[in-house]
Amino acid sequence: MIESTSVAGLYTMLVLAEDPQQPSIEPESGPNSGGPGVRPFLGLVLFCSMFASAILTHPLYSAPQGCTSRYTLYSHPEELSIQIDGKADEAIWQTSPVETSFSFPWDSREAPTTSFRALLGRSHLYLFFSAFDDTLLDLRGSEEHLVASGDRMEVFFSLDSELSQYFCLEISPSSRLLDYKASYYRNFQAEWDFPGLRVAATESHNKYAVEVAIPLSVLLELGFPKPVPGPWIITGLFRADFVQTSAGVEENWISWCSPTTDHPDFHVPSAFGFLEISPIE
Repeated sequence: MIESTSVAGLYTMLVLAEDPQQPSIEPESGPNSGGPGVRPFLGLVLFCSMFASAILTHPLYSAPQGCTSRYTLYSHPEELSIQIDGKADEAIWQTSPVETSFSFPWDSREAPTTSFRALLGRSHLYLFFSAFDDTLLDLRGSEEHLVASGDRMEVFFSLDSELSQYFCLEISPSSRLLDYKASYYRNFQAEWDFPGLRVAATESHNKYAVEVAIPLSVLLELGFPKPVPGPWIITGLFRADFVQTSAGVEENWISWCSPTTDHPDFHVPSAFGFLEISPIE
């Protein structure tokens, strides 16, 4: 966000720049002169133009490098009655757009079906992933790092398009969570835990689903802006699809965006798109 002092300074520069000690220049008379109101008007136009330019080029609102993906997030002014159980069977979920544009960015094969939905209520952001997977690999154990050795859904939230600080959730088919915060490039703080998070997952013989509730108060405390219509949070949506073979574990990396890297890597700016808020009329 742009600091209010910067905006005030910009306004002062544009509107009040004339030195009061210097003699004023009287406007020309005549039908095309515009009269004495022209200078303030042009100053206001220039101020608005520069303010809009500053907003759109600020890191928070800059488009992630190389990714044009946007998810339309419907914002509901009321509390949403959603039980976090990994099922997303409440009727309200049917009103949310379904995102299925997931692929193998580093492989020409067709990726297994992955879908994503999200909803925004008065107090929480809700996420739901569903994945077709007939080769589930989920290492059970109390150690958090084991989540990174099997199938999982991943969502990253970044404070800006340069990934100067971002927050990561990786969730297994058995609801186990690996959470950490990071900064570019791959500076991880594994001991960090995402406050107030609720997570649940369900699995069957050929698919699994993950459901998440994140308090808006926590997102604000982390530095994300208040939710208003338009681009809101720079977001990465990913999936790790691991397959146990006779030769070892085959690692397959699935992404919503197509990162501009030669090898699998989700921790780069081009791997992130936007959650874009649309109010419910």
